[in-house]
Amino acid sequence: MDSPRNSDSSHAHSWIPPSPSWVKLNVGAAWIKGSKKCGIGNIIRDHSGLPLSAYSVGVHCDSAFLAEALAIRSGLLLAARGGFRKVLVESDCYSLIKQLSSSEPELAIESIHHDIVLLQKSFDDYSFSFVPRSANTVADSLARSALSIESPIVWPLTSPWILHLCENEVSVCNDSLVQ
Repeated sequence: MDSPRNSDSSHAHSWIPPSPSWVKLNVGAAWIKGSKKCGIGNIIRDHSGLPLSAYSVGVHCDSAFLAEALAIRSGLLLAARGGFRKVLVESDCYSLIKQLSSSEPELAIESIHHDIVLLQKSFDDYSFSFVPRSANTVADSLARSALSIESPIVWPLTSPWILHLCENEVSVCNDSLVQ
């Protein structure tokens, strides 16, 4: 195994590429309390930062925490369907990343936690990490875009919007590595 199962990479303030044998799945959720509307965004990228899959959907849920759990489940489904074998999952929800290492999750996400545990069996290896929102901007943008829709969107990988977001995030990463 060349990556930890759970880690706290809060020291990283920009997107960091995975090693060449891995893909990185960034997940995000946006939630509007009064309407219980949430958007979920997932982006899978390779070691060069190129998008391999991008997905967003609007759903209804009762909390931001639940929305983040739904985003991880959604992202793992996307990765499993894409046939990816080594997946590094990053979320900007610290409390959820901690919950995923618990054998007794909060009741609010118990069934989703169970689904996540089952989905983990689809991969040869996986890791869950917390990252600050500044290192999760593409997934966050996808999630916010889904607030105004309810139909799932599998984004074309040639979409200028997706490519621009990914290039900006990788540029920030490269700039921070040079300093």
